Amino acid sequence: MKLKVYFFSLIVLGILSLQAQIKVIQKPEESIWGENPFLDASGYTDFENNVGKGIYFPETDLTTWEFKLDNVNPGNFSTYFNGLLVFNKGTGQTISDPQKGGKQVNVVPGFYYFYNPKGVQNQSVAEGSWLPISTVANAAPGTGGNPGGGGAPSNPDARLTVESAGFDGVYVGGEATTSSNKVKFKLVNKSLFRINQVDLSKAVTVSNAKNSGGSTLGIAKGQNTSVSLNGGEERTLSWTFVGTPKAGELKAVFDIAGLHAEQSMTVVKGTATFTNPSITANVVSINSAGASVQGVIDNNSHRLAIEIPYTNGKGAYDAVSVTKASAKGQGGDINDLTLKIAEGSFSGSGNLTASIEVGGDGVYQVKQMPAGQSYTIATFPVSMGSSTFTVEVKGFGGYTSTQTQSFNKNFTRNNCSSGYYGTSVNYKKEATATAVSGISQADAEKKAREKALAEAKKLVSDGGQNHANQNGQCKKSSSSGGGGGTQPPRRFYYTIGVTCHANVVAQDGAWTMLHDSYSSSYSSSSADTFLQEGYSSNRADALRDGARRMRREYEREGYRFAYGDPNCSVTLYPSGGY
Repeated sequence: MKLKVYFFSLIVLGILSLQAQIKVIQKPEESIWGENPFLDASGYTDFENNVGKGIYFPETDLTTWEFKLDNVNPGNFSTYFNGLLVFNKGTGQTISDPQKGGKQVNVVPGFYYFYNPKGVQNQSVAEGSWLPISTVANAAPGTGGNPGGGGAPSNPDARLTVESAGFDGVYVGGEATTSSNKVKFKLVNKSLFRINQVDLSKAVTVSNAKNSGGSTLGIAKGQNTSVSLNGGEERTLSWTFVGTPKAGELKAVFDIAGLHAEQSMTVVKGTATFTNPSITANVVSINSAGASVQGVIDNNSHRLAIEIPYTNGKGAYDAVSVTKASAKGQGGDINDLTLKIAEGSFSGSGNLTASIEVGGDGVYQVKQMPAGQSYTIATFPVSMGSSTFTVEVKGFGGYTSTQTQSFNKNFTRNNCSSGYYGTSVNYKKEATATAVSGISQADAEKKAREKALAEAKKLVSDGGQNHANQNGQCKKSSSSGGGGGTQPPRRFYYTIGVTCHANVVAQDGAWTMLHDSYSSSYSSSSADTFLQEGYSSNRADALRDGARRMRREYEREGYRFAYGDPNCSVTLYPSGGY
């Protein structure tokens, strides 16, 4: 074992010079070959206090150090390395397994000793830790241990450590920071002595998007200018950012008087709050009584699109592509499925649209199931900036409903001979339909009713006219001044009021007049206007001519009508029509 290890400060009564790479004050006993320490002098008590007590250390890297425990016994390393001293050259953290490296701590180059006072009791190194000999406690002004520094005197057990404690706030490239954007480090005073008024305002530096311009991010001035910690106290300090970051890595480093810690995070292009961290998209595929639907996902007419709602959006986002193998579908069908979201920019709130791309043959047949059953086809974890959510695509038997609806409509016979018109006939049909919904039972019922009604309307439309032509009547049209034909004339209903002498209105009954039966000035357009609007500009003519027509009709039926009698007046009341 070729170790260049030398004793320093060797004050001896007699010097034994040996031509070896390890120089000792007397011939050593070679009994711990291949173990962690290069020297065990715990039983070296023959010389006085100032003789043979200094050693010249080799370098080691505590970030990869592991204790070897196979040969620990009362004769070798009996205290489980409590007091082992090394000169460390590494920067970072010791290993994470406490059974091999003790408690995990941050280290920087310098002398460290292993502090494990309960090693013998626990027969372990797990509760021990590497402690620096030199710390801020005996280096920084105001902390003791240096001339004029004040505070407590230096002490081998005076220890101050620093740990990373994370970032506060949201960091978006191009978005200025606010007072909520901070970096934090935790200081721990493991000694019994107070640390007084240490200026840590310049202890933290930051770098952002290294080798890329556009970042103005920095630490605000005048923070943590006078920090004091009592013995045994720990405190998390924060430093507020100023400026605008750029998308990329943000690194913060605490470094002062031998204390060192660093941490980093990623500044995102954009950010948003996704209101539903777990989104489910159902594809209906059912095979049950009364309904059979083969669910399909493909890259064409059955391409699956999924809406992803968000709020608090700002900045931009990169394209997303996540590929997962599908579960077995109908007939054992398996495809790679890729969830894709195109790059873009967030609004304040809205929806992102994700689509599912099918690999292989481009078609995935969803397994058919009874109503109400489901299975997971694929689950996609999605990360966008600092936010995450999942999209689950499921095959779903859906909800089914069967409903019956009826519809009716009047149809007029249109195949009468010339001079005749057809009467109207009502035609009614009923239809039953089954519908499937992937949303809810109520939605399935609504769809089934709509489907049944549509089918009933189609039945009425297809057969109504034929039914009227077979079951309606043909009636002879009046011929005065008008032609016959197969189109039925419009009918109007009138009530005749006769007032004689004492202004008593006699309701002589309702009469049906066919407006196309006359060719006089009482035209169909005048009658239509009067009857549809209640009154018209030619009301007087309509009343007069209508009364004349009505009188003729009455006279044809044997009635006598005192029209023209100076003692009587006639009024024509419209009362509807079709």
